[in-house]
Amino acid sequence: IAMPAALAAATANLGRQGILLTDADSLEALARVDHIVFDKTGTLTQGELRVSRCIPLEHADETRCLQIAASLERASEHPLARAFAGHDGAGAVADLVTFAGQGVQGRIEGRVYRIGSPPFVTELHTQTHEPPADLSGSVILLGNEHHVLAWFELTDSVRAGAADAVRDLQSLGVESLILSGDGHTAVATVAQQVGITDATARCSAKEKLARLLSLQRQGKRVAVIGDGVNDAPVLAAGNVSIAMGRGAALAHASAGLVLVNDNLAALPEAVKLARRTLRIARQNLLWAAVYNFGSLPLAAFGLIPPWLAALGMSLSSVAVVLNSTRLLPGVPRNRSEQSRATPQRCLSETTA
Repeated sequence: IAMPAALAAATANLGRQGILLTDADSLEALARVDHIVFDKTGTLTQGELRVSRCIPLEHADETRCLQIAASLERASEHPLARAFAGHDGAGAVADLVTFAGQGVQGRIEGRVYRIGSPPFVTELHTQTHEPPADLSGSVILLGNEHHVLAWFELTDSVRAGAADAVRDLQSLGVESLILSGDGHTAVATVAQQVGITDATARCSAKEKLARLLSLQRQGKRVAVIGDGVNDAPVLAAGNVSIAMGRGAALAHASAGLVLVNDNLAALPEAVKLARRTLRIARQNLLWAAVYNFGSLPLAAFGLIPPWLAALGMSLSSVAVVLNSTRLLPGVPRNRSEQSRATPQRCLSETTA
């Protein structure tokens, strides 16, 4: 009962904070992490992107470029695709293929189009184009088999509490870094805003995985947090994986914990709780070992009556359970705190 009691109490506390524990082993792994890898879009940022600028090239029409982009992105689950949701499409798309971490390709009116990272789009031809220097958001390119057509700048806002979460994790000895498929300017801007110095842009899913494995080979224990389909391989390889509540279903399936309400401030609290859980579980196990090794010889030699042995065993179990209750969430002091706590608890129960 020593370990299950501690885990049950910790799970209840996590649920109160809006964190769904889907794998009990993840709690122990979270207590030991010393690095955390963040995705950018939809994790450190709100994931509510909008098209702030469309810059046509090769005399292309801006409206037509937006329509083509909207048609291609409708089938994508990547957060970048949501920026085009409010734009009219250019018609039916045939032979649509999504390339993880790169972009989308499809055929419209007999012509092949691609939208995504510049290297991915320019694979269709030999032209190369550098984005305008004044673009500061996420930058993607649209092109077909003959030319590049337009640059799109997508802007997003940093998630509330992200900077505080990074700072609190640092105080707990957990280093934060960003691995993102977005452009250098957008990643550098977000990294500066949240206080992360180790940020890598234009990372494919394969490159993210390689960086993660490199950290693990150095003896680091790494947590990974993301929200998209592209993050699933990295989430699966992390020592502990955390998915955002509004993320893709595949990300949830690969994660040991889910931030139901997308609140990054819960991350450092979860790390503290995981470490407390390990300490209390060890206390429970130590007490159980000392009690059993001390009382078994007495019982074996008949030095204590059966009724006292039975009572002592029951009291030992009660002591373990009472020690584990220290991990339970605190009782709200007044009605206002109760009202604030109730939605989070209900949300956790509904999700479970």
